[in-house]
Amino acid sequence: TVRPGTEEQVAAILADYPSPATGIDGTTRLLATSVLMSGNHVVRVIEVEGDLPIILRHLQRDERIRQVEHSLNPFLQVQRDLSDPDSAREFFARAFMTRIVHRVPAATELPDGTTSRVGLRYPLRPGVAAEFDSLLCVEEAEPLPVRGDGTAALESTSVFRKDDLAVRLMVLRGDVEEALELVAANASSAPSATALQGLLDTDQDLTSADGFRSE
Repeated sequence: TVRPGTEEQVAAILADYPSPATGIDGTTRLLATSVLMSGNHVVRVIEVEGDLPIILRHLQRDERIRQVEHSLNPFLQVQRDLSDPDSAREFFARAFMTRIVHRVPAATELPDGTTSRVGLRYPLRPGVAAEFDSLLCVEEAEPLPVRGDGTAALESTSVFRKDDLAVRLMVLRGDVEEALELVAANASSAPSATALQGLLDTDQDLTSADGFRSE
């Protein structure tokens, strides 16, 4: 979390975030990394194959990433020193988000096309985190709406939470706007939409596609 009022400066720093090396050893690879920002919240999502601690050490040793992270330090609400092992461990323990749900369709259902990653922040009301997690577990048991009548599709969707901060990362295939329309239509008509509305601190109507998109 960065200090309110510093969002533009932080966004400029994040825009130059370098792409790290993906190959680490014979069993560990960095598949993708995405940096998302909503308000004064910054979330980095890392997709890995293999051992996560090895990935984190790899990222900490990357000089280009170290420079970007160092540039962010003056804007953070809670200070950190990633060069100090104890401070680094405390930071990761404080910032690490738990993955609540991860859904992917069968590969045969996906159209050809480029992929894009977008994030959605859920402004949870205080004290509803456990109910939110339970609602998502019900969602996970339902079939994943993959594609509509066009060529765009939802390739995967994952939700991460830390306390009252919840973020959904969606990997979209094809045209982004078409894919987002598909997501909004399905999410707003889902059986869980009304229950989700009651857990969020928002005035938007999440049971309509337009309300979902505006959030």
